[in-house]
Amino acid sequence: MKRIQISFFTVLALAILSFTACKKEDIKDNGPKIRNWTSIQLMGDVEHGKCVPGFSLCLTTYEYPDNVSVFPTSTDQLWVAPYLSSDGKLNFEATIPYNRLSPEAKTQLLDHGFLDFKNDIELDEAIVRQAYEDAGLRYNGEKIIIQKGVYDAQAMENTDATGNTITIEVCFKGSDWSICITVEF
Repeated sequence: MKRIQISFFTVLALAILSFTACKKEDIKDNGPKIRNWTSIQLMGDVEHGKCVPGFSLCLTTYEYPDNVSVFPTSTDQLWVAPYLSSDGKLNFEATIPYNRLSPEAKTQLLDHGFLDFKNDIELDEAIVRQAYEDAGLRYNGEKIIIQKGVYDAQAMENTDATGNTITIEVCFKGSDWSICITVEF
């Protein structure tokens, strides 16, 4: 009788451990993948590490799931996961509907076509590391800095068959970075 009880409890313990192990693995595999995202706030600038009003962009790093639809968005705000191109540049590409642009951002991006960074901006290490890892490259502490200055836009307008504007892509480029914003009409 004692032998049966020991066997029964041994089998029960193994079953519980197996079930628990499977559940932990299922939860881990089915959970949302968290990654670093960059929030780009138009009509902003960075002073002393904080976003302030300005005539350029404020880039902030956040950890969110891969599902972009869960991100909070506001006027003049875009979300982007930057990537490295084959030439080693860090690229930010984002899309924003025209109706989510403030009048100031519409004027700055589409009429004046420049960004004026008042200070050097060192991009967050987490974003640079994420871009390297996504590209399958080893991150060795490389730093990417947007140098202060005025950056003119390179704009490209896309129209439909009747000549109506569908999108305008506005790009700003530095020596080791580029930011392209597509405005959808």
